[in-house]
Amino acid sequence: MVENDQREALTDSDRAAAFQQLSLKGLSVTAIVRRTGTKQKEVKTALAIVDNQVAASASKEHQLTLDQAAMLIEFDGDDDVRADLIQVATTDPTQFAHAAQRARDDKARAAIKADAEAELAGRGYTILDTDPGHYDSEYTRISELLTADDQRVTVEDVESIDGRAAHVRVYADGDANVSYFDAKAAGSHSYGGSQTKSRPMTDEQKAERRTLIANNKALAPAEAVRCEWLATLLFPQLSSEGHCRCHR
Repeated sequence: MVENDQREALTDSDRAAAFQQLSLKGLSVTAIVRRTGTKQKEVKTALAIVDNQVAASASKEHQLTLDQAAMLIEFDGDDDVRADLIQVATTDPTQFAHAAQRARDDKARAAIKADAEAELAGRGYTILDTDPGHYDSEYTRISELLTADDQRVTVEDVESIDGRAAHVRVYADGDANVSYFDAKAAGSHSYGGSQTKSRPMTDEQKAERRTLIANNKALAPAEAVRCEWLATLLFPQLSSEGHCRCHR
């Protein structure tokens, strides 16, 4: 392995396969590190890749780096994300770190959203996939309702009624934002006796809003990648352990 590497650099896929063969022959990670002059993290990453069928296959087929192939393991079970990462790795590898961070952030937000929805469902709320909006005829946002004595309707007011519903959003900051709705509005009325309606957005306004949301979503992953880059530049001994110590 060392001789071939000196003559003509092995691909990361070849290197991972060689590490696997050494491991199968009984060599420990420490022994492989010592005999091949390879960093321990690289050996461990390579062995994790060859043990994962999708990552190992993609590494060989698309000539992915060890770090790129290892990222696929992180998204086991999500074929769409893995396909997107492979696409970026093969067509625009300089953007791979940003794409990976976006995928991580999306995964984290999805988990937060799922936890919040499970908690609300346990309290008897119907979980809405989309925000009904002001013109929905079935659900009324409780922030637009007043009680019989003209007090704002609160979550506590609808906590025990039938027809309560909720919609969960998770923004870039990672906090779950819950909107509460009442399907029947029993014992309540809207402001001024009629529900206030806002004019629908124009196509141009909708396009601007989509652009704003996309830009905001792209900002957080880019900041995380810059943080990791700074840690590698300023504290190489820490980055080798995978710890980013810089602060916003």
